[in-house]
Amino acid sequence: MTDNPEDNSERSEELRRFYENELVREAHRRRFFYTDVEALVTVGFLTHTVLVQGVPVTFRSLTDAAVVRLRQRLHRKITVLEWRRLLLAASTHAVGSLVVPLDDTNAEYVLYRDLYSALPLPYVTALTSVLDGFGRRVTRALALVEAYCYEPYSRALWRGVVGLHNPVHNAVCRVWRSFNLAEDERTADFMQWEHTRMVVSSMSSKGAKHLLNEEKKIKQQEQNRRNTIIEQAVTRILSGSQAAEENVVTVTLDGETFDVPRIMSARTADELMGEMERAAKGEKDYHDKVVERYKDGIRSRVESERSRRQEAFDTAMSMAREEQQRDPDTVVPVAPLVGYTPDQLRQLNLNSTFTPRRQSADTSHGARLYDRYMQTSTPKVGWVGVKGIPEPAAASPAAPSEPEGVSPLQQAVAARRPTFKP
Repeated sequence: MTDNPEDNSERSEELRRFYENELVREAHRRRFFYTDVEALVTVGFLTHTVLVQGVPVTFRSLTDAAVVRLRQRLHRKITVLEWRRLLLAASTHAVGSLVVPLDDTNAEYVLYRDLYSALPLPYVTALTSVLDGFGRRVTRALALVEAYCYEPYSRALWRGVVGLHNPVHNAVCRVWRSFNLAEDERTADFMQWEHTRMVVSSMSSKGAKHLLNEEKKIKQQEQNRRNTIIEQAVTRILSGSQAAEENVVTVTLDGETFDVPRIMSARTADELMGEMERAAKGEKDYHDKVVERYKDGIRSRVESERSRRQEAFDTAMSMAREEQQRDPDTVVPVAPLVGYTPDQLRQLNLNSTFTPRRQSADTSHGARLYDRYMQTSTPKVGWVGVKGIPEPAAASPAAPSEPEGVSPLQQAVAARRPTFKP
């Protein structure tokens, strides 16, 4: 009894929705990685509050306008200490409950004159370390902004704040805006392309199907690339930037050095075809060497166990023969096995048309599989034959030649003369 196709389609749709929902949940679970990115995109700067002699002072990361103003105030006679005090004044966001507006360009000079010009050197050094931390956090956010652009909540945020025209600009915000503008154009192009494909489908269904398949391939390749960027960003956070940049790891096995990639499985069709070609050529990588060593260990254990059993059997048989030769009278004769004749079975009324099913315990399953697949160490690269056994990829055997004096089958059929009964 076959399943209903409608039920199968409903189950497939449920699995697809579950898979998509799981991807969204996984994206939201790693959203805390992008806290600084979202702050730079929405607010425009990062903040941090410290206590200076009991007064809370909040600092913010530099915006593009603040960087321009600081560069304009540079001159040859300025000292490092004076430069640090100007930097603290430009990075001050609030002192106590007083917030410094972003558009108030003269507030930086007032803060420098009344607050930071007389600040002792140890305080200046300690507060400058906060600004150094801002620089490292912004650099880290720049490394994560591309992965953040591929997350689902990034596009939702773009649709929500695109009309606000936030005047605050920074490097992370510029990259994020550039990507979303390009993504808007890409979405519009795909919509126009779908309209073109609908026109083509009205003229040629086969051509429209080909275009649809190519479009799916392009979208899948782009999605795979974006997933790879996200995975690399997460790996960089968890394992460090140096571990993420190293795509391969050098491993030495049995005196031979291998370059092992961090991603062991093929992700795209091209990578899978590359693995199949290397396997057909007999090229072995680190994974193949590990598997081969594991199989060699199994072969050595099985062969040693078989040789031990054979030696024990030969020793027992030789001892039995020696015992028989020393004292032939001690050998117990074995009674021959005899069975009932059909007449005797009929007399005992044991003859029946019912044939019971006979089942015998097979204890050689493991040995049978070993003899079939692992007894030889030579790899069988090719295909699976009709008997379910892998066959090596060799040239197809030549057709057997016809014996002398025997005509080919087609000639024999052509020369056949039908006969009719009288």
